[in-house]
Amino acid sequence: AIAAEYSRRSYVKYITAYAMSQDIMQARNSDAYKGCGLLIIDEIGRGFETESEKKRFFDLVDYRYANLSPIIFCGNVKKEDLREIVGEAVADRMGENMSFITLTGKSRRQNG
Repeated sequence: AIAAEYSRRSYVKYITAYAMSQDIMQARNSDAYKGCGLLIIDEIGRGFETESEKKRFFDLVDYRYANLSPIIFCGNVKKEDLREIVGEAVADRMGENMSFITLTGKSRRQNG
């Protein structure tokens, strides 16, 4: 719903953390993700594992932070585990303006 509303006025890019990590490493930069209006990164706990991936991810988050460009992070991540997953510097930037929304209810991915 957020992406649909935002897309009325600006470009929205949705991607999984793993796919983004692969793109960033292949391109050797994160430029493809700097220009969109809203960036949505799903499965945040499943990407950016090597130091090189983490550095390029930080560069992207830092760029978007400095340019007031919004990012939505999605994933099955507990708030207290976020710092360990994304790193100290990224967590600091996220924490300054972050709202943490926890969805509850039955998983739609599970059978039965």
